[in-house]
Amino acid sequence: MEQRDQRSAELPAETPESGMAKILPRNVQFDFNLEMDKYWYGGNSLLTAWMCALSAMFPPGEKEFIRSIRAYEKLIRDPRLKADIKGFIGQEGFHQINHKRVNVFIEKKSGLRVTDLEQGVADHIADMLKTAKLSDAQLLASTVSLEHITAIMGDWLLSNKSATEPAPKIFGDLILWHAVEELEHKSVAFDVYMQCVGDRNLLRRVMFVTTLGFCFSLLRMQCKLLWWEKKLPSPRDIWGMLKFNFGKSGVIRNVFIPYLAFYKKDFHPDNTDESHLIREWIQAYPELAGASK
Repeated sequence: MEQRDQRSAELPAETPESGMAKILPRNVQFDFNLEMDKYWYGGNSLLTAWMCALSAMFPPGEKEFIRSIRAYEKLIRDPRLKADIKGFIGQEGFHQINHKRVNVFIEKKSGLRVTDLEQGVADHIADMLKTAKLSDAQLLASTVSLEHITAIMGDWLLSNKSATEPAPKIFGDLILWHAVEELEHKSVAFDVYMQCVGDRNLLRRVMFVTTLGFCFSLLRMQCKLLWWEKKLPSPRDIWGMLKFNFGKSGVIRNVFIPYLAFYKKDFHPDNTDESHLIREWIQAYPELAGASK
């Protein structure tokens, strides 16, 4: 039987030990002041639209992540997890701010209607919260699912830094900063869920549905952006998109096995250790790593 919200449940006082670094919100001020091509990701219209669609998802999506965590925050007794929640909210808040800024900048410089996509995501989430009658447990499970997806994508990006090379450097800096922080707080939503809900069957079902919705929404937004531009991708663009996803270093090819780990009975985000990637980023970007509130 599906387990619903367990607001009155007795909560364990401890969470699994995390091997990750302290969750530090970094108030990074990216200087989006550059000239750029319309299709700024290596001149590839499909990949540019994909990147724009992903960025459009972040401000409203991360606002919902924070809301879903806060719905359970008062039930948490573990001081470490309380501190992690604070760090999670701080990091996601700065992600919202910088992706909103870059979305406005891209639209101003290229004419690509990224802010319209962003508003569409916000409207969809608002409508879902109003009409779908989803429980807090289901909404938190969706956050846990998407946090796993962003964490494994962050791992891929930091392990394959050439993935950001076709983009303007400031965009690459933004992407890698975001990727690092997704790894730093990758276990927070999961730990809150396991303490306050604890239903792994529900979590796995929600992950499956959320994955389908995420992929469909990303594809739909990518196509919508190109439709608005009346842009037909060239064979070169299509080949580049296929290589980006399915090539030897492609994102789908490399995150698929880590994605499937989520469905294991003993899954925990900290079963894998990406701390070396975080250390490498800190060494490469000390000015970004040192930014704080």
